[in-house]
Amino acid sequence: MTNNKNSDKKNRNPFEKRILDFLKRKKGRSYKSKELSRALDVHKSEYHQFREALTGLARTGKIARAKGGKYTSIGSLQKFQNPMQMTRKGFGFVTDDRTGEDAFIAASNLNTALDGDLVEVQLFGVSRGRSKEGQVLRIIERARTRFVGTYHKSEYYGFVVPDNPKVYRDFYVPEKHSKDAKDGQKVVVSLQKWDGSMLNPEGRIEQVLGYPNEVGVDVASVVLGHGLEMDFNKALEDNVNRMALEISQKDLAERLDLRDQLIFTIDPPDAKDFDDAVSLEKLENGLYRLGVHIADVSHFVTENDELD
Repeated sequence: MTNNKNSDKKNRNPFEKRILDFLKRKKGRSYKSKELSRALDVHKSEYHQFREALTGLARTGKIARAKGGKYTSIGSLQKFQNPMQMTRKGFGFVTDDRTGEDAFIAASNLNTALDGDLVEVQLFGVSRGRSKEGQVLRIIERARTRFVGTYHKSEYYGFVVPDNPKVYRDFYVPEKHSKDAKDGQKVVVSLQKWDGSMLNPEGRIEQVLGYPNEVGVDVASVVLGHGLEMDFNKALEDNVNRMALEISQKDLAERLDLRDQLIFTIDPPDAKDFDDAVSLEKLENGLYRLGVHIADVSHFVTENDELD
């Protein structure tokens, strides 16, 4: 049986240790890749292997990638955790609660983080008076794993373009996970895996909402896009179906009965609720009385039941 630990050591890029040892000795200083290669006496034929080691160490958080594309030791730099705040331009900010300051996270340093994700950030060393900048070391918890977008089908694969502009990458969707979605349809896609920032996230279509011009698709897209659900659980629906809607004598005794008046709703035909109405009555003195009627929805809700 092969010893995996020994095998890993054997296959490890030899430049990793040399880079780590050098930056550790030069703690506090940062170097561009060319400067590092000269300091380590990297031969031209070995440069590709050196670059692989350098980018791999930065991607896994063993060294830090600072401003200007420079690399530095990670041991003395600060770490903290907080949610990511993405912008529409593809970069983000994470607030350091210890100081109240925001750390700028460039697109190249997001490490697959998305808006709202709880992340661990490594700060870069900065000059006095300069704003903080850092990189995401790891995703502690995803804020969301389901997104609404438009499905597109190419000759060989499908992909989903998210509606939310803060989700800065398209989702690659294998054919077997496309749920027979058609090109141009709105869909709900779930994040299955994202191996690295050099790749696109891989998704699975969970629900096909329909084409954008179909009735109800726009509303469903907005609702689901905000992380809300379109359907209620069975216990709640059973609760509502058991609800008594008849007007009892007790109700009438406690209220003013205006059912003999002409009262009409001011909600449009496509409203999701009809809870506002008005009435207009001409008085004997020639003036008009405007009645404004608001539905007492709470009358039908029992405290602590499923509907409440």
